[in-house]
Amino acid sequence: IGTNDLLQFFYGIDRTNERLTRLASPLCNPFLRLLFYCVAAARGEGIKVGICGEMAADPAGFMTLAGIGIEEMSMRPAAVTTMRRIIPHIILRSVILFVQEILAEGRQMDLAAEYARMFPDIGELVVSPGG
Repeated sequence: IGTNDLLQFFYGIDRTNERLTRLASPLCNPFLRLLFYCVAAARGEGIKVGICGEMAADPAGFMTLAGIGIEEMSMRPAAVTTMRRIIPHIILRSVILFVQEILAEGRQMDLAAEYARMFPDIGELVVSPGG
């Protein structure tokens, strides 16, 4: 799944318009639910889902995608080092339960801040990407 294009179609915006792209968050509950349902439907058919796009290059996006159940992510090379620093410090099961909880409850929250609270060892990486 290409999150850049999917996000553009989901919101019905031109992602090259800087005034509009600020309004299109990949970490909003409706968009995350769409991804969750796509992954669940694919799994039901025995299909693995991979992600490419900027969402995977953002630490909070990366962790949320992992929590949704996506195991393969393509991202810009500059983001790989940050994700490699994050992976050993997270507890995937905790991320999965957290993502399922926020999607079920429909709570909108600052996911980066919540991940930083859950995993203090990587807080600065999640809140300040590229750190």
